[in-house]
Amino acid sequence: MCKKNGASPLYIAGQNGHISAVKLLLSNKADVNLCKEDKTSPLVIACENGHEEIVRTLLKHGADLNLCTSSGASPLFIACQKGYNISAQLLIDKGAAVNMCMYNGDSPLYTACQNDHFSTVKLLLSNKAYANLGRKDKTSPLFFACQNENENLVQLLLDNGADINICDENGASPLFIACQKGYNKIVQLLLTTGANINLCTLEGFSPLVIACENGHEETVRTLLKHGANVNLCTSSRISPLFIACKKGYNISAQLLIDEGAVLNTCMYNGASHLYVACENNHISTVKLLLSNKADANLGRNDKISPLFFACHNENENLVQLLLDNGADINIRDEDGASPLLMACQKGYNKIVQLLLTTGANINLCTFNLGFSPLVMACENGHEETVRTLLKHGAKVNLCTSSGISPLFIACQKGYNISAQLLIDEGAVVNMCMYNGASPLYVACENNHISTVKLLLSNKAYANLGRKDKTSPLFIACHNGNENLVQLLLDNGADINICDEDGASPLLIACQKGYNNIVQLLLTTGANINLCTFEGFSPLALACEYGHKETVRTLLENRANINIRTIKGTAEDIARQYGNEMIVQMLKKQHCKNN
Repeated sequence: MCKKNGASPLYIAGQNGHISAVKLLLSNKADVNLCKEDKTSPLVIACENGHEEIVRTLLKHGADLNLCTSSGASPLFIACQKGYNISAQLLIDKGAAVNMCMYNGDSPLYTACQNDHFSTVKLLLSNKAYANLGRKDKTSPLFFACQNENENLVQLLLDNGADINICDENGASPLFIACQKGYNKIVQLLLTTGANINLCTLEGFSPLVIACENGHEETVRTLLKHGANVNLCTSSRISPLFIACKKGYNISAQLLIDEGAVLNTCMYNGASHLYVACENNHISTVKLLLSNKADANLGRNDKISPLFFACHNENENLVQLLLDNGADINIRDEDGASPLLMACQKGYNKIVQLLLTTGANINLCTFNLGFSPLVMACENGHEETVRTLLKHGAKVNLCTSSGISPLFIACQKGYNISAQLLIDEGAVVNMCMYNGASPLYVACENNHISTVKLLLSNKAYANLGRKDKTSPLFIACHNGNENLVQLLLDNGADINICDEDGASPLLIACQKGYNNIVQLLLTTGANINLCTFEGFSPLALACEYGHKETVRTLLENRANINIRTIKGTAEDIARQYGNEMIVQMLKKQHCKNN
């Protein structure tokens, strides 16, 4: 009788090493090949647990030598995986298939190598195991021996015909994996035995590139000594020197340079060795490259220079080093951004000062958008940088391609200190964008009441709006900002100024249902019946949008209920939109009027 998982009494006895129980069960005709549900036989479980006498007994009673588990593991495979040599020899002597593989391609020899069972590997090779029989992913026994840094095992496999240049499915050779791991003694052994020193992976990574990437200096030295191609690049044009510079491995970089590595070659995206060292803030590597005549201005295909990235990374020492070695201070990327603009965008004021004192063009703008360093500093709220730029003579009214001035952008963001600095240096307070939006308008649009106060105190025109005639007061009403509405009214804003459609500040407040603002406008003198060009009155809009309290306020202030629009009277509109309570309010007012 078997357990739920299919384990028979013989299986359990074999698993636990009870030889007498095994013999008793076999003498009573127990099925020697009866497996568990996962097809693990008594012989397999005895091999797995190293019970040699039970293995011998099971074989004597006719156990199937090559009966495999559900994953394809034979008894010999299991014995070799565990390094149980006596059991392995017993199985081989009975005719076990030495080269029978699991479903994933693992052979007994492979698993013995994988687990560093040197004596088991010897045993298998002496019994005609194939030295190159690996897995389905083409990982060979030699590959795994190299990966495990087992020098004796590597030598044994080579002595028994292992292919020294056999590669896995990614094209990685035994030498490649040894270089990746930095196992220099194995690297030397492979090279002296004839390994192809420049054999690359499918992505073009050579043993030298992988040694550089992982910082294995002695391995780099060994490879160069044996003639590795110092300029052999990957498929993405990464050279050994590039990867060493990217990682900041200076000793490897110098070894490569000494052997003739080309300094100014670039990746497919144009990134040079110097650029990638700057990108990763490896200042000592940058020094090394510059001392070996690297081009200080060689950057990427998008024209981002080493100096640009040093500024981006806020590395002041690196910026100084590059400038001292001939870096072009005004070199621009494909968008026209200069190192100074980048430093201003980030607010790295010390670097800004360094660049300006070294001769950077303070007003150099980007190409299409026309953003100046000052605009960029204002946009990002870097007040000290704004102060520095103004101190060095930046043009305070230099606008972008769309007419955005430094003051406009500061007011849009609500950066009052920057705005005041600009005004103090002569910024035109009423300079507008191409759409007519003024600094005051954009401050109102973004509800920056303190900025509005600042502008009004500096003689900003309270009625200067956009080309569509939308005024600061209109947008303040649109946003429901009662305090801002009051501020504008106190400073001379025209209460009845209309946009290009004839909409007044009162009309937009009624449309939105901002009743406090409606009351404020009416008490300040707003024309209650001022209609749009299509004839819509404030009352009509309040009725359409169902703002009962606003309708009540308008009626209390004697709004004309008889004005007719294309949709009819206010009462018609209220009925059309299902606002029955408003309909009743209007009827009541109509009766009162009559």
